Amino acid sequence: MTKRVVAAFCFWLGLAGLASGTEKGRTVKLQVEQAQQRAVFLVATELKCRWRLRIPERVLADPSRPLVDHHGVPLRWRQVAGGAVEGVSFPTEKAPVHLRVRVEPASWGAALEMTIKNISQERLSNVVAHICLSHDRGKGQPFEFRDPEHRRTYLVTRQGLRCLAKFGVGLRSHYRVQGEKPISFFSNPQRGEYRFWGGGLASPVAVQPWIASTDATGRWTVSIFWDRAAELFHNGDRPNRCIHSDPAFGTLSPGQSATRRGMVLLVRGSPQRALELFRRWKSSR
Repeated sequence: MTKRVVAAFCFWLGLAGLASGTEKGRTVKLQVEQAQQRAVFLVATELKCRWRLRIPERVLADPSRPLVDHHGVPLRWRQVAGGAVEGVSFPTEKAPVHLRVRVEPASWGAALEMTIKNISQERLSNVVAHICLSHDRGKGQPFEFRDPEHRRTYLVTRQGLRCLAKFGVGLRSHYRVQGEKPISFFSNPQRGEYRFWGGGLASPVAVQPWIASTDATGRWTVSIFWDRAAELFHNGDRPNRCIHSDPAFGTLSPGQSATRRGMVLLVRGSPQRALELFRRWKSSR
């Protein structure tokens, strides 16, 4: 009888240990709470946290040209199966591109897909979408992911995982992703955005299209990434405090389209764990 009690105790102790081990690295599905204009609100119910995903905030092309700006074409959204939403741009003459966006709850967070089609009669060079993820912290939200001092935001360089604070950046910064052209819109000294984003590209160059921030307790990490991105951004100012991974669509001839896929990932664990999951996601594509 005693052996059976001891065996049962060891069995349940083993289950408890297994549960605690998986708890630390587990991911959280993000629900789509609302989609309007070019913003989608993502919610982690168990954390009582909400993020605002501006998708897209802008669509840009060379030379230093906004195809869709902050006041451009809104998206028309509809609910689809599995709690996902799809948005398409309204037909309009003032935008040379047509947009289609899908945001879908996934076991790791929220899966992203964006298609841009050139509906103009001209060739569009170095097309990039400006995508913003901000922690929409309100009353009753216990976790703080916004990082005004760059101490909890990370990217990957040739030296590995690095915290932005080590680079001595200012209030806002953006980084080119290795193998991609810089976004001329933000690198043009004649534009106000050049000064707003720190006077040009920060150093060093990121080697992955991935950026992540931890919450103030260090228990959770949120990251955003794409299969291909031109630049990564971090904004520490009070109204925004956001992170960006800006997908690159290349050069589009008239009638041509391109699709990028990505993820907003939420994991109970470190930025290193979030990076491991990104690499697993990337290798499976």
